[in-house]
Amino acid sequence: MKNEDHFDINYFANCGKIVYCEADGSYSDIIFLNGKKHKISKNLIQISMHLPRDVFFRCHRSFLINTFRITGFDIINRTILLDGKYEVPISSGKLKKIDCKISEFTKYKIINMIRQEHDI
Repeated sequence: MKNEDHFDINYFANCGKIVYCEADGSYSDIIFLNGKKHKISKNLIQISMHLPRDVFFRCHRSFLINTFRITGFDIINRTILLDGKYEVPISSGKLKKIDCKISEFTKYKIINMIRQEHDI
């Protein structure tokens, strides 16, 4: 296994720590919760094949986001706020899909909060 392959596998194994991925030609930048940014030699299509489809969403041709990190949504300016500090554009064709994703995620968060409160 090439060193680069091992490097990539480590990112995908820690996918919960990924906030979003941004396309940069045939490379991509992966932005993590700790604010670190790493460039890898994979495009967003290749990256998305290694990440959970129910968590990661291609909101724009240049962005793949972790839906668990959504903290805001501006439908007028077509942007999503991730972790309260990263603003990412949404393609107009993806607005309805992201609205559904946010609804699903909100339900998931509420269910988990109830479970934690009642030790279920």
